[in-house]
Amino acid sequence: MVRHNGLVLLVALSGSGWAQQSDEQLTESKQVYRHFSAVAGSGTTNKDWFNGANASFFELRLSKPLFSGWLLDVDYSAQFFHPDDSTSRVDRLLFSGGYHYDLTAALDVYLLYGIGALRYEQTDNKTDKLLDSQSDMLQGAKLGFNYLINREMTLTLEGEFTRSDWVDEDNIKLAFNYQWNDVFGTGIFYKYRDAGKDYINEGGISARVIY
Repeated sequence: MVRHNGLVLLVALSGSGWAQQSDEQLTESKQVYRHFSAVAGSGTTNKDWFNGANASFFELRLSKPLFSGWLLDVDYSAQFFHPDDSTSRVDRLLFSGGYHYDLTAALDVYLLYGIGALRYEQTDNKTDKLLDSQSDMLQGAKLGFNYLINREMTLTLEGEFTRSDWVDEDNIKLAFNYQWNDVFGTGIFYKYRDAGKDYINEGGISARVIY
């Protein structure tokens, strides 16, 4: 009887530990992949690109896990260049699908590919006259790694590649996110945008809502 009671207790404890581990993995997965995020930042171009002007941007992103590691991602961003005489704006919209794979309990890799559209406008600062306008198809891909330091903190390293007739960009981003509770998190990041012979160094902040 004592042996049977001990066996029942062992099975119960094992089941409890497995359930707790599964709940933790589910929470961590939601923290990384099931969220709506808003990002804002600024930086400076090199001297040959918009005369070393200030560049600012904001981004809205919806991430959703589908099933068995498959992902859906919708990303909209608006980028602004502010040289002395004019303002240039670049709007990008990407619909992406992809996959993530757990390398370890704390580290995973993800890959996304998407298609969308890009729109470029340049206006005169004094007259507000439209100087140039272009629209183009956009393709993009992301390859990244998420490292879960603990249940609250996530470190992300991401490479992003976008292609269009107007500009090709190869970007790399290092980001840190802190989850304050089960719903809301904030973060900081550094991003290097490489557009061939031109580049931008930028940094900013982010906010994340898990749904």
